Amino acid sequence: MTAVTPGAVSAQCELPPRVSGAFATAVEVASQARVQTALDRLALALSARFQAARPLCLCLSQSGLYLSGMLMQRMVFPLQLGYLGAVDQRDGLQGALTGCLEEGLETLSGRTILLIDGIAHPTQVTPLKAWLTEQGAAEVYVCALAEPSALGQPSADYSALSLSALKEGALPSEDTAMFGCGLGLEGYGRNFPALYRSYHRAAEG
Repeated sequence: MTAVTPGAVSAQCELPPRVSGAFATAVEVASQARVQTALDRLALALSARFQAARPLCLCLSQSGLYLSGMLMQRMVFPLQLGYLGAVDQRDGLQGALTGCLEEGLETLSGRTILLIDGIAHPTQVTPLKAWLTEQGAAEVYVCALAEPSALGQPSADYSALSLSALKEGALPSEDTAMFGCGLGLEGYGRNFPALYRSYHRAAEG
């Protein structure tokens, strides 16, 4: 089967202008094979650490959906899976946990929590980790497809790929938005099995 590329997709269907431009100029920075190998390594590391911890895995939608699905196929040990909506600081964090609480999880007290995200942005995961700790979680860890921090303290405890390495060689003035493997541009491109970098300015999400 011939691989479908973002450029081919942009030529075949009508997309928002910024998305179309990004797809047309996209450069593959991590092939499907490379991503799958990285996910295998990540799953092994997580299994070694959490197989006896009965963790509660919380997917941060929407960028964490792809990674959660890939990990669930690889981690064969007792765990629970829930999800969190986008964290809105104006409304507080209580509403973000609606999804996992609907699964009958009445308390987070004493639980080991594994947050799963596409790119673990510190502005989102740091307050969320603090809030979960306040709710009684024994330990809170962050797992991401790509680690965004090139300098300083990493925001993810476990990651499959390094975002700074994937963006290596980009000029500082260039827009290096990423998409594929759960990462999207204006919601598009999350389903591509490889990771791409675009030099066309577009909203990443």
